[in-house]
Amino acid sequence: MTIGRVAVLAILGVFAALSSTRAAEPITQSADGSIRLSGGIGLLDLKAHEFVYDGASKLSQLDWESRAVTLYTVSVGADLDPDWTLQASLRYGDGGDGGMTDYDWIEPFNNGTSKDGWSDRSIHPDTRLKYYIDGDVSLARSVYRTDTATLGLTGGFRYTDVRWDAYGGSYIYSVLSPRDSIGNFDDDERGVSYRQRIPVFFTGITGAATVDRFGFSGSAKVGLTPGINDIDYHWIRDLRFDDRMNPAPVALLSAEVTYALTGEAGLYLGASFENVFRKRGDVQMRDRVIGDSAFFENEAGASFRSIAVSFGVKGAF
Repeated sequence: MTIGRVAVLAILGVFAALSSTRAAEPITQSADGSIRLSGGIGLLDLKAHEFVYDGASKLSQLDWESRAVTLYTVSVGADLDPDWTLQASLRYGDGGDGGMTDYDWIEPFNNGTSKDGWSDRSIHPDTRLKYYIDGDVSLARSVYRTDTATLGLTGGFRYTDVRWDAYGGSYIYSVLSPRDSIGNFDDDERGVSYRQRIPVFFTGITGAATVDRFGFSGSAKVGLTPGINDIDYHWIRDLRFDDRMNPAPVALLSAEVTYALTGEAGLYLGASFENVFRKRGDVQMRDRVIGDSAFFENEAGASFRSIAVSFGVKGAF
């Protein structure tokens, strides 16, 4: 099920029956409202790509994906004064449906480097998200304020750590001629694991407005990661690849709509998007059995994307 379809079902469910699934719902706040604690649940889609190059030629591409991951969120906000706000949040993802496809372009059996020109391909429908952890801290300053709207500038730091394990699946390899070897892996055999760690420094704008019972808020941020650090375990071949990517740009977007039922409670729908653009980097390959290693400069690549939808009831106490 795609995240877009989930969002439509979520909206219908919330407005029809005040769904018990709660997302970004404030649990409590201080007496004057200057300190707020919130927690919630939502859904998350994840995609990551890893690449292997030989100069300008692409040798390998692994596409990792998880859909409809259950996302848990906790956050705290503090108004330092009327114009300054400190915000911190932590998100954890678990479960969902996953998959990984591994493409190779090995001469002389490949036909270019297009997706259809691969020489070897393996498909792993049983790809499990071991964990997704994301945390950020930011400081925002209001630069424009009216009775019904605010506009501010923000900056901060974000860190993401995600890992998948791919089990079983099927393969088509080129041994003596193109795509002449077809078979399956054992269902319980772990083939490949992949982990990305992504530090990001960001800045951007935030805004909020109210119209009658509706509240609207959102943010648009741009950032820079010093580089995706990833680890790739190929268990069958007993190889480990440690990659360090070059600095890459990052885009961060979020939006929220709230409908107030009372002065203390309302219906909520929110969404967020993160994209870490593809960059190349260096790779250290190690044989896990005999300990030999080799270093390859600028022959790895990686990118990452996440889309989250949260929904439920929002309240203040």
